[in-house]
Amino acid sequence: MCRLLWLSILLCFAMPGESAGSPRWVLVYARQYGEHMTGGVAGQAELFAHQEDGRAARIGMTNRYNLATAIFGTTDVYGNSRITFDINNRMYDFQVHDPGVATDVSPDCYWLDSLPHFGHYRFEFHWRRIADPDSFTASPLEPMYHYDLVDGFNQPPNREPAGFSTDAYELTDWADYQAQTFVVPMGQNRILAAKSFCVRQHAVRFTMRATIRRGGPTGAQVGPAAVSREVFSNEFPNVLMTWPLDGVAVTPGETYALRLDAVDGQGFNVYATRSNNYSQGDLYNGPVKVTGRDMIAVVVGGRVEEEPAILRGDCNQDRATDLSDAVSLLGCLYLGDTVRCLDACDADDTGRLELTDAVYVLSHLYLGGPALPAPSSACGRDPTPDTLSCESSLCP
Repeated sequence: MCRLLWLSILLCFAMPGESAGSPRWVLVYARQYGEHMTGGVAGQAELFAHQEDGRAARIGMTNRYNLATAIFGTTDVYGNSRITFDINNRMYDFQVHDPGVATDVSPDCYWLDSLPHFGHYRFEFHWRRIADPDSFTASPLEPMYHYDLVDGFNQPPNREPAGFSTDAYELTDWADYQAQTFVVPMGQNRILAAKSFCVRQHAVRFTMRATIRRGGPTGAQVGPAAVSREVFSNEFPNVLMTWPLDGVAVTPGETYALRLDAVDGQGFNVYATRSNNYSQGDLYNGPVKVTGRDMIAVVVGGRVEEEPAILRGDCNQDRATDLSDAVSLLGCLYLGDTVRCLDACDADDTGRLELTDAVYVLSHLYLGGPALPAPSSACGRDPTPDTLSCESSLCP
């Protein structure tokens, strides 16, 4: 009784709780274009920035030497910025210009050389703003699927990376849909973005719908569809379709398909490699499998650390929410007691542990206060990103 009385007295005082981590612009994709995509175009970099939910971010771009200003301008309404390199500057790097928010920096781009092929290179980088970067692992140099075998970036003295000419491409057959199967690499469990080199008649605009299918192009759809902006035929580098960070969950080692349909229901064509660069999957022109070639496409992934299911408010982990849970939380906050699942103790779902969580539970139990946010009626995943851990949970 003395312990409970002491803890109840603490309800009269508020103290700051454990807060969520700081967001970060995470580099999720970094790639150098091959010889054929570089050909006939000035040295360039395609930069993309998107919010955690996949929405385009209108944000400045800069480098590590000009942190006070967005020297490369701002991304457009689609989250894209195309940078054309200056002949007087042989090396570039890029990062997001968002004062107060940390950002990853791209690898150095040594883009101009004296080799006989075309004399310059092109690059592409994607950033995603992640609220809890500690719970996400990016693999920017290891995309989930990629059409060529380019390996790494140029370093002085500038030399072509391995696989630089493996992006040679040509048209395949017209079909109602186009697809490419791939195997999810170990260490990745989310799909973030995709792009493909789709074609219709010259100067004709159309819109693509991308879906991820389990097992093959006609398999069950995983997560929502992603829709491109309206594109001209032959647009590829500056078009990207994105999903929310937690929108498309996939299993490492299993086969999926990137399926592309035209929103208007009409068919279209796609470019494909001239050789079999990707041995773990196949290109499909509609239902027809095309052997020995792969779609000119990119699938970007990463890994979200998945915590156990919780029951909101069940701080003492007895599969019920009652007075003892408020007592357990107060003991954790003020007496140094240990709880096994901090996320379950976050009764008001603010991403922080504080006195108000105990008040919320007691108000709900005894004063007719609002119900606890989901998952509170049954075990489930916390839908709100935060940094509160759950070392163990009695929820299945």
